Parts: sequence; C-alpha cells; structure tokens
Amino acid sequence: MLTTEFRDAFAKQCAAIGFEGASRYVPHPMQNCTTAELHRLAEDSFESILASLTASAGQACASVSGA
Repeated sequence: MLTTEFRDAFAKQCAAIGFEGASRYVPHPMQNCTTAELHRLAEDSFESILASLTASAGQACASVSGA
C-alpha cells in the first residue's frame, strides 16, 4: 500500500530487485486527512487489498497492472 506520490519510485525499486508483487495506491498526501477521511479511505480500499492478498501471485500481479 503506497500513496500515488511513490508509484514511480516503487516501480524502479521493483525492477532493480526483481520484485513482482502487487501494490495498491491511495491518494497523496495522507498526513492532513482527518480520522474520518482515513477511515473512509480504508473502507474504500479494503476489498481490493483483500483480493490481492487472497489471489495467487499471478492473479495479484495482473490485477494491479496500470493501477
């Protein structure tokens, strides 16, 4: 789980170390969010995170292509 600000850095690091894991992106920045906004973000992200955690490695990577 990363904020959109770190999308490129994550992709470069993955390429450098050969990591092919799933990732989910949330809006950046988060530090100014209220507790209610963070709860809403978590609720909105839960299903896609759960799907990535329970999918096979190939399905998880395919499901986040271009995410």
